[in-house]
Amino acid sequence: NGNFGKRFYPECLLTDKSSDFKNFYIDLVCDAVSIPRPDKSFSKIIACNPFHYGFRYIDEGNILLREFFRILKRPGEIIIIGSHRNPYCTSQNVEKCLRAFPVNGIKSKYSKIDSSVLFSGYTFYREDGRVTKPDLMVNINVD
Repeated sequence: NGNFGKRFYPECLLTDKSSDFKNFYIDLVCDAVSIPRPDKSFSKIIACNPFHYGFRYIDEGNILLREFFRILKRPGEIIIIGSHRNPYCTSQNVEKCLRAFPVNGIKSKYSKIDSSVLFSGYTFYREDGRVTKPDLMVNINVD
């Protein structure tokens, strides 16, 4: 599939790190920690089941958050959709990174989700091609 953003958030800019990713829905190939867009470009950022970057370690999380906060308009929202099995986006790891990040006005909410209901008709895939079922959503609102 790969068209999650376009299907559920039609005005999004869809990115992926790999230029080998054979998906015509990708608008921009870039690393999530270095997005070639001006400061305060987006009112909403969505990270869907991130692998190999994210919140596994506080240092990684701070690098990713620094970039997300740089390109996020105020007020703005960051949404992370993932799985408790993915160490790069567990709610505990995201919360540790947020507590260590020096930005005021952050409010976070963690929700268990049924992605087959919330995103009906969409199949999520892991990087290795196996089907996965995200079961958590983290909403981070920034004033």
